[in-house]
Amino acid sequence: MSRPSSRQSERLLKKRQRATEESFASSAQSKPSIGSKPRSPEPLVPSSPPSSLPPSGHLAALSLSSPGAEPLTYPEERRSKSLGLYMMSGTLADSVGYFSGTANGVNGFKNQPSPKHFVKSFKRYLIHTGERDDAKAAELFESFLDGPAETWHESLPDAVKGSWSALQKAFLDRFEGEAVGGKEARLDRYTAHLTPTIELLRKEEDWETWLQRLYELGSDVPET
Repeated sequence: MSRPSSRQSERLLKKRQRATEESFASSAQSKPSIGSKPRSPEPLVPSSPPSSLPPSGHLAALSLSSPGAEPLTYPEERRSKSLGLYMMSGTLADSVGYFSGTANGVNGFKNQPSPKHFVKSFKRYLIHTGERDDAKAAELFESFLDGPAETWHESLPDAVKGSWSALQKAFLDRFEGEAVGGKEARLDRYTAHLTPTIELLRKEEDWETWLQRLYELGSDVPET
């Protein structure tokens, strides 16, 4: 999958990082804060150990689980998980890539997944990052668009831009029909992709990219 020019790529990367940071910030703020409970001045010590205490072997295992390290309090553990999710989201965002909607004849969209597969990749990104808010998902989707696709997005009504369910339908209606067409067009794209020579593959594409595109085109062809 090709990227935009270096300046466009840098601008889109900053925009996507900003949207991701805002997503995690709003998610953290929506959770109720947990304050520390007041401790009693002197805990009562029972005269004999209660029967519910775990065996000494279990206690030893617990004490050896993190030697020399202070246990994390709940707020610290939550912040640590949030940081891990944020770092993971950057890798997942790279796997989604960008979509510009630049057509490339019968082979669909140049060096890009089909619109349908692009939406699937973005949905996997939402699942792995835990983003379930419809409006926030729509805002994040915009940060993965570039070129004609970004211009198209800017022309949409606010009601569509503010809802992922509405935006997803509008996106597929706009770009999937242009990229896919009827049954004959799908089959033509698939057979055309089977015919490049070895020299062409050496010059323009690597085999991994070619095979991935072949899989995507084949999955778009109806069985009957």
